[in-house]
Amino acid sequence: MASIAALTFPPSEPSLIILAELQRALKSDPLLDELAFLKSVETEEYASINNIEGSIALQALFWTAENHKLAVAYFAVPPLLHAANAALFDPNIRKEEYQIATKCVLVLNADSYTAWNLRKKFVAISPENLRDELKFTSFILTKHPKSIETWVQRRWALERLVILEGQDLLSTTEYQEERRVVHAALRNHRRNYYAWRHMTWLLPRTKLADLLGEWRDISRFCREFPSDHSAHSFKMALMETILALAAQQENFPSPSPTQVARGVEAFTWETARARLEAALIASSLIQSTWMIETFPGHESTWQGRRAVLCAIRSRPHLAPAFLAKSKETPVVADIEAINQIDECIGLLGHLIFNNAHCHAWSGRTPVSDEDYSADDSDREALLTSSGTDIYAENLRIAVQMCGILDIELPSIPHSLVAEKEWAQLQSGRNDDAPTFVERHLTWLDRVMAER
Repeated sequence: MASIAALTFPPSEPSLIILAELQRALKSDPLLDELAFLKSVETEEYASINNIEGSIALQALFWTAENHKLAVAYFAVPPLLHAANAALFDPNIRKEEYQIATKCVLVLNADSYTAWNLRKKFVAISPENLRDELKFTSFILTKHPKSIETWVQRRWALERLVILEGQDLLSTTEYQEERRVVHAALRNHRRNYYAWRHMTWLLPRTKLADLLGEWRDISRFCREFPSDHSAHSFKMALMETILALAAQQENFPSPSPTQVARGVEAFTWETARARLEAALIASSLIQSTWMIETFPGHESTWQGRRAVLCAIRSRPHLAPAFLAKSKETPVVADIEAINQIDECIGLLGHLIFNNAHCHAWSGRTPVSDEDYSADDSDREALLTSSGTDIYAENLRIAVQMCGILDIELPSIPHSLVAEKEWAQLQSGRNDDAPTFVERHLTWLDRVMAER
């Protein structure tokens, strides 16, 4: 019986046979959405060159499930990769064979940038081809979640698709799909820098309402995985992007004369942006306090706190709310306060693009989606028998719930003296804490003290 090592020799008839079987498996189901390499119990029996052509042997090499899954036997990978590379660089290969040839190579070696670049030539033709390429990259990422070249190809396809469809930003559906792919990759490999890098790349290409909805989820993720440096970095990039986009927004629709007569105020983005900024930084600051006190041995939590302090110092107008607190003010580390503020931030996303779809928290009967998009003259017809303008009431309640006007931020000490005193209190929490505290205090003296 031939050894398994014999299968790694240059392409032979048996290896070409199993390559043809892989091509058949890929062609037979264009909806494949998960890839795996599995051990085969028949490895020694079917590694024989004489048996490799048998149908039973081929069943030991590949498994396809009715729910669009594909598995490849580990012992078949070396001969497959050799044969697939040989087929890809065959000078006699026909143009129409490039697509399946590159697929076979990438299933086995997802970081083959040559194969990905060859695919660009025939997938950049139409939006439909680009969507198929996005499906293929998500399929590859189920097995290779840290493949740099696969993430690069996915970003290229997305950018090309947006251009061809004449969009400025990703739609909510497209963003949610990217988010699904990223979190699937994170489940397969935690602390995945390349997945978080993809999420960061999406930020300036995403609607503000979708980003506001992301805030609560990333806050929860950071609490669950305190050692994930990339997640903490993404959270701060998300905050800066939200504030940059909010500064570009126009004012909310002005109330009608009738609504003004009933006491409905005009809510401007300038007011909303200021309260949103305060809420984002308050949430980040309280959470960093809670995480350091809960997980004192994680360096990423200290780095996250320094990022928040940098955000505060770069905004002098926040000094009255944060930096001017007296040193006697107690430190707040309340998980309920974090959840409450994050809930308000998420609700704001509904307010921005959905005209006060926050009625679920108002305890009042909402009007329909069509009613929310009606113009002022139509809104006058929405008065209830008691004379209440439901649109205006929901808008007022939503604004208050989102904290745009009256949110009362927790009292947080953020004078430089208070920050140093708080940091020193953390020294005794575990063996690593003194080192982290010393680094933090050195950083405070060097960076935060600069004016």
